[in-house]
Amino acid sequence: MGDDPRVARSKASILEAAAELISEQGFPSVTIEAVAGRSGAAKTTIYRHWPSREALVIEAFGLCAGPPADPPDTGTLRGDLLHILSLLARFLREEGSCASLQSLADAARRDPELAELHAAFLAGRRRPLAEVLERGVRRGQLAEGLDVDDAVSMLVGPLFYRAMVSFEPLDDEFVRTIVDGALGAVGAAA
Repeated sequence: MGDDPRVARSKASILEAAAELISEQGFPSVTIEAVAGRSGAAKTTIYRHWPSREALVIEAFGLCAGPPADPPDTGTLRGDLLHILSLLARFLREEGSCASLQSLADAARRDPELAELHAAFLAGRRRPLAEVLERGVRRGQLAEGLDVDDAVSMLVGPLFYRAMVSFEPLDDEFVRTIVDGALGAVGAAA
C-alpha cells in the first residue's frame, strides 16, 4: 500500500511555508492562517497533520535548522574543532538563521512546548562539540577535569556574538583564531 504522494506533497508544502515564515518573520508569525495562506492548504488539512500550531512550528524549525552534525574525527583535536565551528559559522551566515534562533529563544521564554524545542535544539547542537572535547580529555590532549560546558561556551560564544551582535565577518580566519585561543586557554597539550 504505500503513502499517498499527494499527502506527502501537501505536508511538505505546509512545512516549507511554516519554515519560510519562521525565517522571514519569526515564530509569532507562524499562525495556522498564515501557513494556510502561504501554502495554499486548507486549515483542516494542516490540523490533520499537526494537532497544534506548536507541533507544526517544532517540525518546521527542524526543517530550517537541519539535523545535528555527527562528531568528526579528523585525527586532531584542532581539526575536529575547526570542522565543527566552520559548520556553525556557515549556518550562522545563512539568511534567516540568526533571526530564527533569536525568535526561538524569545518564544521559548513564554511557551513551554517551544522551551522544550529550544532545549532539545541546543542539546543536539552542543553534543558533537562536547563529544570532541571529551575525546580530547580521554586522549590526554586536554586537561583532565576540563569543564566541557565552559569550553563549549568559550568556543561558540564568539561566533554568536559576531553573528547576532557585532555583525563582523564569520570567516575561516576568525574560526581559527577562536579555536587556537580556546585551546590555549584550556591548556591543550601541544
